Amino acid sequence: MANRFLAAPIFPRRIKGGGPVSAASCSPSPDAYQNKREDLLKTSEALAEAVAKAEAFAGAKGEFDLGVIDSQISSLTQLFDLRNGGFGQAPKFPHASAVDLLFERFRQTGEKHLLAMAETTLEKMAKGGVYDQLAGGFHRYSVDERWLVPHFEKMSYDNSELLRNYLHGWQVTRNPFLKETAESIIGWVNQDLSDQANGGFCAARTPTIPSTTMATILRGHSQNCGRHCRPTKRV
Repeated sequence: MANRFLAAPIFPRRIKGGGPVSAASCSPSPDAYQNKREDLLKTSEALAEAVAKAEAFAGAKGEFDLGVIDSQISSLTQLFDLRNGGFGQAPKFPHASAVDLLFERFRQTGEKHLLAMAETTLEKMAKGGVYDQLAGGFHRYSVDERWLVPHFEKMSYDNSELLRNYLHGWQVTRNPFLKETAESIIGWVNQDLSDQANGGFCAARTPTIPSTTMATILRGHSQNCGRHCRPTKRV
């Protein structure tokens, strides 16, 4: 069986200098095989060991301290952005698991400020540029704290977690805006990621739009988007 020697979260379309990335450009040169084979084998072993360690938690057992939940809730409350929703500053990520935790905690305790944090975050995201107002679906994150200018890449796993957030939010609040956003995510997946003949795709990259242009467009949208603003659906 072949050994893995190279791993990366993403490979750019072009390498520095303008040349396109190909399988050959990601492979070691013949000289490396001949003169640095030992180094390649060490790299391969280190990569295999790292992967094994990352998967070592499978089947692990141990006592769970419920104080961890209290600590997480306290941290989220401190990091919550009262004005824009979400947690922390730019760049701002959705943090779907944190939103779900707030909903679950609210259902257990009835603490209304937890519900407000979760619902506000979902509404602000869906009304901002991090949500694709034309085609549906969420981009990975916003480069600013207002959810205005997105990083133009939409991932299936991000949207699957956010879909759960919006469905969970609608179940708890019966807020129709959250339900409509969930339905729009499903519509985007069916239209852009699904391939009935061959399976599906894991991501979609939006054509690059200058940040200043997009900020102007979305600023106008934000100023005219009130409490009952709805995402625009693709026709």
